[in-house]
Amino acid sequence: MPEDKAAEIRWAANYLFENKQHGHNYVNFRSTDELERYLIALSPIVGMARWLIELVPLEGMLPVLSRWIESEGVNGFISAKTVRDRFKFPDGQVKLYFLKLDAIKITKGGIPPDSSQSSNALQYLLHLYAINKKAKIIEARCNSASQAF
Repeated sequence: MPEDKAAEIRWAANYLFENKQHGHNYVNFRSTDELERYLIALSPIVGMARWLIELVPLEGMLPVLSRWIESEGVNGFISAKTVRDRFKFPDGQVKLYFLKLDAIKITKGGIPPDSSQSSNALQYLLHLYAINKKAKIIEARCNSASQAF
């Protein structure tokens, strides 16, 4: 994998670990830029059809799903819930789900996927990736220190 792609995947892994809530099968996004970067970063390993976006609109604002989803293959729906914090969520909130291969594609209805449709497999994969990258850094430091003697 080219280093620029690896750097973006490391960013996506870090974003997932910082923005995923324990016990939930989704990652929170507050800005369209972060969501777009995340989807692009993981596009070499995850097809767009595996994602499902739930837009939780800002209270009192017309929800616009197309502002969040530019990719053709991403499914999405607008939640019946709303967020109130205009400072924290100026464009609303997006919950990004990673769907199982055999998941039913939800495009309408406003119902988030249940645990049988979404998966934590991506979290597991990115966790292993982060551990492996850190192990390589430590190994390189140990090798360079042993060569100094």
